[in-house]
Amino acid sequence: MEISELNKYLINISLSGYLDFHSDEMNMPDHLKELTPYATEIELIHKCKKYLVSGRISKAHSIINDLQNLKSFRFMPFETVDRNDVLAYVNYECALFYRIVDDSIAYSNFLKIAKLLAKSPEINLLIDYQFATINAFNSLKTNELQKFTEIFHQEELYVLEIMAYSKIGEIQAALKQYSQAREYFVKSKAVIQKIHSVNLEITADSNIGYVYFLDSDYQRALDIFNRIKDCNDYFQKSLILENIALIYEVLGEYTQALDYWMESLSICQDHGIMMNIPEDTLHIGEIYEEHLDSVSKAKFFYKMGYDHSMQMFKDGINLSGNMRIVIEKYISYFAEYYIPDDKMVNKQTTDPFAFAVDKSWKQITEVFQFNVIVFYKFNCDSVYQVLDILQLKRSNFQAKQQKLTNLGYQIPDFRKKVNMQDNTEINGTLQDYIRNLSPMGWKNLNKRFENDILKYLINHYGSHKREFLVKKLSISYPNLKRRLDSLE
Repeated sequence: MEISELNKYLINISLSGYLDFHSDEMNMPDHLKELTPYATEIELIHKCKKYLVSGRISKAHSIINDLQNLKSFRFMPFETVDRNDVLAYVNYECALFYRIVDDSIAYSNFLKIAKLLAKSPEINLLIDYQFATINAFNSLKTNELQKFTEIFHQEELYVLEIMAYSKIGEIQAALKQYSQAREYFVKSKAVIQKIHSVNLEITADSNIGYVYFLDSDYQRALDIFNRIKDCNDYFQKSLILENIALIYEVLGEYTQALDYWMESLSICQDHGIMMNIPEDTLHIGEIYEEHLDSVSKAKFFYKMGYDHSMQMFKDGINLSGNMRIVIEKYISYFAEYYIPDDKMVNKQTTDPFAFAVDKSWKQITEVFQFNVIVFYKFNCDSVYQVLDILQLKRSNFQAKQQKLTNLGYQIPDFRKKVNMQDNTEINGTLQDYIRNLSPMGWKNLNKRFENDILKYLINHYGSHKREFLVKKLSISYPNLKRRLDSLE
């Protein structure tokens, strides 16, 4: 068995993001596992690709961090594979990740390392193509990429050929040469039909539709997007819905645009597609702020985009594009609407405990527990993550939800998180209070709140007398005493 077979497999893995992950043929064949001592590392890369192309960028980055620790690669003498080729390939994949997150310096550096390590013609070809794409986008000239399409065709590396045609199409679109751009995307689609990839065909159609959008042929673009929007790939579907939303925005049909942005956001939340959330929330916030006259809802979505972007930043992902824009939007929004000058201070607007004034202890705790449930439903990827953080059994969690529902609270469904902003019972400042607490179990969370709210109310009312507080909070003397004693 020749080394070229393994390297061609590596090439296919590098392109696997553009293929159908549901296909078993993308699993590493057993005979290749036997061929290379680095099968575990290669399969880890494959897993990273799956995360990356599904928009789950933070998960992909965690694997990238592991892969950059090259000491994890076992050094073993092996006749059929050069260790440097595998290391070159790892650096190549790291480079592609940083291209996706728009970190051009890291992208270029990892490619250079890959080039220094690469031994085989196949891996060198893969790396050289990436350098060619950098040069093509910097110069907006496609001659070099044209040569690569011929090489890929001759070597029957059809997915690379498809990618090269698509890159040329992107450059032509950037030059506003829309008919030429469509021509190259059509060429890519013709090659796709040779390998029968549903995902690739949807990508090609989406590219063609987007060029029609850029060319102001909105109806033709809508026809294409509506035809392919019910695809099975959630990341693809999110992107298509975003494109439809953009068209309706341009047409001034903001309610329809909002519906599609919301649908895309809901898909992203349900499937952990963090990569698209900043753009969705940015557009939703702008529509509410600029066209639907709802400052509070704009703030809600800007804050959501801000939180997701900052989380990706904490995960080590470069802040660029819509991540940076939505952060700036939220900060400027906050400055305009939530930081009053000295003559207009209104503590009620930013005080998380203001809601508790003149309410009974029972009402206060109900509001808090409702907001806790809403917060974690909204910010967690699954109900199992909520249960883990709150340290609750599912039956207990359901019982607490049912109790609040019976009291009239509108508990949002986990899969309809985007509708939470319509719930008037959600307290934004209380949500921020919960956000700033370290994740802790339900019992400790409630205990912490009880201590904080009691201190607040004692200060607000200007009295710590138990008789006064019993009457004010409609609480029994023993219950109040037990809680006050814990403060002393």
